[in-house]
Amino acid sequence: MLSLSLLKWRLLPSTRLPYSKPTLRSTWTRKQMTSEHYPKESVAKRTGALYCEVDAEPLERYRKGGYHPTHLGDTFKDGRYKIIHKLGWGGYATVWLARDFMLSRHVTIKILVSELWHSSQEVRILEHLSHGPASHPGKKHIIQLLDRFEHEGPNGTHPCLVFESLGPSVLSEAES
Repeated sequence: MLSLSLLKWRLLPSTRLPYSKPTLRSTWTRKQMTSEHYPKESVAKRTGALYCEVDAEPLERYRKGGYHPTHLGDTFKDGRYKIIHKLGWGGYATVWLARDFMLSRHVTIKILVSELWHSSQEVRILEHLSHGPASHPGKKHIIQLLDRFEHEGPNGTHPCLVFESLGPSVLSEAES
């Protein structure tokens, strides 16, 4: 079940003009405008920003060439992967826990921004490392690229990288 804190968006009224619409500001911008003297709420009230207590990727990056709008329950690669939980984000991708129905296991899907689909060095490097000899002593220290595919979305074509999921499972933690 999702925590209610993840859904804690508040629209704070703008104090600029009586008829101005609130603007969306990125997490980075909010962090730059915030200090111990100016709490986030007061900065948002002054600027008319949409304020959220959750650290998340900048909403303005959901545009042509940017992030793919992914939701819990979305499926990828003809239904093979189903999105379960968001793990994180970075400047060039969002990362999701997914269920692989073909192999009946959990995997991690990294969905890169579509502006990188031509030139991602990461894909070439990971494929090269994945095809290395299994006997190499460093092989166990590198995350394994299990699959890659391209996903067509409203913001363009996104390279998607599928990795093994790392860390404990909820079941193993509950049993211990």
